[in-house]
Amino acid sequence: MESTLLQQLVTRQQAYFQTGATRNYDFRKQQLRRLLELVQAHEAAIAAALMQDLRKSPMEAYATEIGVVMEELRYHLRHLRSWMAPESLPTPLIHFRAKSYTLAVPHGNTLIIAPWNYPFMLALRPAIGAMAAGNTVVIKPSEAAPAVSRILEDIINKHFREEYCKVVSTDAKGAAALVEQPFDFIFFTGSSEVGRKVYSAAAQNLTPVALELGGKNPCIVDTNMHLEITAARLVWGKFTNAGQTCVSPDYIFVPRSMEQPLTDAIIRNIKKCYGSDPQLSGSYGRIIHEGHWERLVGLLKDCQIVHGGSADKEDLYLEPTVVTCSDPKAAIWEQEIFGPVMLLVPYDDMEEALATIRQHPTPLVAYLFSNNDALATRLMREISCGDFVINDAVVHFGDIFMPVGGKGQSGFGKYQGKATFDIFSHHISVYHKRFFPDLSLRYPPYSGKKTSLFRKLFAFTYNR
Repeated sequence: MESTLLQQLVTRQQAYFQTGATRNYDFRKQQLRRLLELVQAHEAAIAAALMQDLRKSPMEAYATEIGVVMEELRYHLRHLRSWMAPESLPTPLIHFRAKSYTLAVPHGNTLIIAPWNYPFMLALRPAIGAMAAGNTVVIKPSEAAPAVSRILEDIINKHFREEYCKVVSTDAKGAAALVEQPFDFIFFTGSSEVGRKVYSAAAQNLTPVALELGGKNPCIVDTNMHLEITAARLVWGKFTNAGQTCVSPDYIFVPRSMEQPLTDAIIRNIKKCYGSDPQLSGSYGRIIHEGHWERLVGLLKDCQIVHGGSADKEDLYLEPTVVTCSDPKAAIWEQEIFGPVMLLVPYDDMEEALATIRQHPTPLVAYLFSNNDALATRLMREISCGDFVINDAVVHFGDIFMPVGGKGQSGFGKYQGKATFDIFSHHISVYHKRFFPDLSLRYPPYSGKKTSLFRKLFAFTYNR
C-alpha cells in the first residue's frame, strides 16, 4: 500500500474514532463476538495456512495459535464490562467529600505489527485487547508468512469496516511508512533491530509503544531436579515450532556432574517426540525461509554437535540439534539462536553461570529447573529479565492470568489477558470533589493557628 493510501486510511480511522462509535460496551462486545465466530468458522483454513507457512501440525497450530486466540476472546468477553468500570481508589480523609478512581479509556488509533513465527496468534492476540479497549486498529502481518496474511485479510477486511479495523499486508518499506503515521499507540513484536527502528520512528510523533522483542533466554538446570521431566520439558520448549519462539530457552546451563545424564535424557526425548528421523515426523515444523535456514546452519560451524545437525535446504529442514560451544566469540553466543539448536553449557558453580548471563543483554525470560525453592527465590531477584519461569519452558505464554513481556533490550510493556486490555488503554485518574463543605482552612491569609491545624490534619491523615 502506497504512503498516500496509508495516510488516507489512518485519517479515516481517526475520524471514525472521533465519532465515539468504538467506545461503548455493546459495540466492543459485538466486535469481539464477531471475531470469535470468524475464527471458529475459519479454523480449518487457518490451520492449513500455518501448515503452508511453517509446517505446523494441526495440534501445534491449535495449541499455540488458534486455541490461544479463541480463549483470549472468550476471556475478554467474560470480563470486559468489569474492566471498563471505574476502579475505586482510597481517598485521604483530608480530602473529605471527594472520591478518587481510575478509568480505562481507549488510546485512539492503534497499530499492531506482527512477526512471522506465530503469525496468527501474535497478530490477533494484541488486536483483541485493542478492540476490547475501544480503539481502532491497523494490523500489519509479516510478509514472511503469506498464507496466514491472506487468512487474516479474509477474516478482518471482509467482515469489519476498514475505518475500524484493517489488515495491511505490505513489505518493510510499507511498514516503515506505517510507523511514521500519527498513531496513538503502536504494538510491535519482532527483532530488537527492527524494534529500535519502530521506537525511533514513533518518537517523532511522541507515540507510546510496546515492544515485544527477543533475546538470549538463559536456562539453569540445578542438580536437585527431576531428570526425565526436565529433559522432556526442555525438548518441548526448545523444538516446538522448530525453535522459532521468542521465549524458548536459548542456552542451557547444566551441572557438570549431570552433563551426560541430562544430555542422554534430552536425546531420548527428542527421539520420543519426533522419531528416529524427524524430517518424516508430522509433529516437527520447518524453518520459515532460506535466509533464516542459512543463518542457523551457519551457527553450527563453530559448535561441537552432540546430536542431530542434519539439514535439507530444499525442505527448509534442520534437525533438532544439541550442541556445545566453548568459544565465547562464536556466532551462536553473539546472536539469539531462534531455531532448533539447543546449546548446552556445563557449569561448576552458580556464580559462574550468573556471570555468563550478566554478560548478555537482559533476556525476555529466564528459566530454572530445580526443587530448591530458596535457590529459585534468590535467582528471580538476581537475574535481570522480563519474566522468570521455574520447572517449565514456554508455557507461561499461555497463562492468560499472567502478564508477560520483556525488560530493557528484550522490550517493554506487559500483555496477555487483562494486561492486553490494560496496555491498549489509557488509565485516567479522576478526582471528584463535592462543592460543600468548602473549608476556609485551605485559603489565605494563613496564620500560625492554621499551620498548626494543617500539620495535625496531615499527621492524622497520612501517618495511619
